[in-house]
Amino acid sequence: HPNKKLLGYGFISQIKDILPEIISSAIMYAAVFAVTLSKLNGAILLLIQIITGIAVYLLMSLLINRKTLKGFKDGIMKIFR
Repeated sequence: HPNKKLLGYGFISQIKDILPEIISSAIMYAAVFAVTLSKLNGAILLLIQIITGIAVYLLMSLLINRKTLKGFKDGIMKIFR
């Protein structure tokens, strides 16, 4: 593996680093897909899917204490100060 040789960053370490994002994305997909099963109008359905996706992804980010979410929050706070 080139990353292991060049950076000392092995395959298992890479998987461990991206696994929380994969799990968060899968859970978000399941939630949005569940909303899709409803019999809502196209525009309303799309709006609810977007809101559901954002809410579930942010919740998952908070639950796993993702560093990127903290950086995003800090950036937003700077804008509104």
